[in-house]
Amino acid sequence: VLYGYPNGLMSYPLPGVVVPMWWAEGVAQYQSNAKRYDWWDSIRDMITRDRLYHDSFLSFTELNHFGKAGTGNESVYNQGFNFVHFLADNWGQAFLNRITQRLNSPTSYSFYAAVSAETGFSERQLYKFWTDSLRQAALPLTGARDLTPLHFIQRKGASNYEPRLSGDGKT
Repeated sequence: VLYGYPNGLMSYPLPGVVVPMWWAEGVAQYQSNAKRYDWWDSIRDMITRDRLYHDSFLSFTELNHFGKAGTGNESVYNQGFNFVHFLADNWGQAFLNRITQRLNSPTSYSFYAAVSAETGFSERQLYKFWTDSLRQAALPLTGARDLTPLHFIQRKGASNYEPRLSGDGKT
């Protein structure tokens, strides 16, 4: 404004809600039971189990943002998708809508406060519930950490062509 009113300008900072990356990506990939365009597949499951098995599962803090090397950023998508499914499975699909509605409120400034208000648990408690459930589900599949190549040779099948151990038993 070059002439006249307003003859003074003021600005007030109003913080918005910043959602963690796991939520943004998890909700983006989540599909309701009525629509099944994107789903949890064997590759996502393998990546999750591999990270659990090798103790490289993203921590709660790492899950909140991008900026990782290798498959780290992809794991934010993957683990976020799984975490959102965990929340929807335990609190219902409407939970996702209620969180969005809470974040749309002009008095809402914290994503995790909205989640805690809906679940009654802190974000760290939810993270622990989720990771404990994943470890429990993966335990029968990854329980034995002393796997050798012999565990992966099928005893029967057309594609093995009668594999045999070397004389020293190492290969």
